[in-house]
Amino acid sequence: MMKKPISSFYKVFLFPCYSDFRCYQSRRTISCQTVQLYFSHRRCTHLFAASSSDRGVISAQPQRLTFRVGVSAYLGAVPFISSTTLLPAGGSILPVEARHNTFLLVANKGNPIPSAFDTPLSFNLVFTIASAFIASCPASSPPLPFTAFPPLVATTSAVKAGDIVTLGGAPLNNGTFAVVISGLNTFPVPLFNNQFIFPNDTSISGQVYLVLSTNGSVTDDQIRAGPAILNAN
Repeated sequence: MMKKPISSFYKVFLFPCYSDFRCYQSRRTISCQTVQLYFSHRRCTHLFAASSSDRGVISAQPQRLTFRVGVSAYLGAVPFISSTTLLPAGGSILPVEARHNTFLLVANKGNPIPSAFDTPLSFNLVFTIASAFIASCPASSPPLPFTAFPPLVATTSAVKAGDIVTLGGAPLNNGTFAVVISGLNTFPVPLFNNQFIFPNDTSISGQVYLVLSTNGSVTDDQIRAGPAILNAN
């Protein structure tokens, strides 16, 4: 059975947008033990500056981002859940999170179904994103068995095929690869002078992830920085 460390990582991604839906989300959990542990620890302080319209639509970028990343976190965790009891419970939550994400995309005038497949992410990649929203945690919080990668920054978040994208935020060397992760596919592109040409593929659409890789793969031992989050048109 997969170990469930209760911390800001799971509060942000296994209970997506908990700041706004914590009462509802706390009843829709994988196990009673998870709930007890979740509420037995003081909460971390997160950098969610939510803004809402009169209709209650969440319009702040962090909230919109975490719903999509929450789906990616669930998908990435599935192979590590061996319990036949937990797997259906987790699977029943995933489509609900996907509908939350679709609602926010529509409410913010985005494409509700930008691609045919969502993107699974590894624990370390998700934790890297989560770390950016964690201001502080109590000393009593249990340590996580994850490691955040160095940050990767793109000069623009809106991209399209053929765009020259400039990167920063990490040591960048010619001969390494910028890898776009979209759906179930990866698109490695050689990096030269801190720049790469965004790949031309019709399957790349909506929110995608970008990592810096030594050999073009996206295994943890080859990733050098990232992910950055881009919106592909």
